[in-house]
Amino acid sequence: MPSPSITNLVLVESKDKDTEYWFDPKSKKVALAFYGGNMAGNDMVLLTLEDARIVATQFAEKHCDNLPIFTLQKSELRGFDQAPDSTATVMRAYEFEWVQVLDGALTPNSVLIQVNPGTGNVMTYACRYQPIEAAGAPSLSQEDAKAVVANRVLEAAKAAFTTQSNLSPGVSFLQEPELRIVVKDGKQVLVWRIIAEAQGDLPWPIGGQYGINAQNGSIVEEAPFL
Repeated sequence: MPSPSITNLVLVESKDKDTEYWFDPKSKKVALAFYGGNMAGNDMVLLTLEDARIVATQFAEKHCDNLPIFTLQKSELRGFDQAPDSTATVMRAYEFEWVQVLDGALTPNSVLIQVNPGTGNVMTYACRYQPIEAAGAPSLSQEDAKAVVANRVLEAAKAAFTTQSNLSPGVSFLQEPELRIVVKDGKQVLVWRIIAEAQGDLPWPIGGQYGINAQNGSIVEEAPFL
């Protein structure tokens, strides 16, 4: 979920505790809101995607001052009973995500809204914003960034495999690299965000999500598969 660290927010609950508001003390705005009372009926799909988008957009326009700088990046029906898509039967939500894009790079600034597909009520709202400057063009190409990740994944595969002589895995990339601006230790970094996995006779899935500095090729983010 595109949200600020919850440890920096202040929780305020409704009297019936069905709704949680998480306030950002710096912006004095609601950064996160969970509307528990709006969950009922989300096992049914009675709204179209377009109807839900209208609901989400109107809610975002009312509650997010910075919405004009965001671009709608995701618009889908999701399932949440351990199924990754709309085939779930226990719990569903229309999910809409707006992201700020600068010079073709996705930024950490985003708005996420989940709409109950059975009732049209908003179930979740999250808004994250901080000043971000355009990072300019990358010096490192996509292919060079993918090569850095491939080497990293193969190193991990070789370290995990006991019979080195039989190891000759390949690497698959699970999505196209994304150019992103991330904030590390208070500083902006332009990265290629890449998800990759080793292929071959391996004891467990090896790979993960990587952020490669788009200027010098260093690895600034690494989240291995668990």
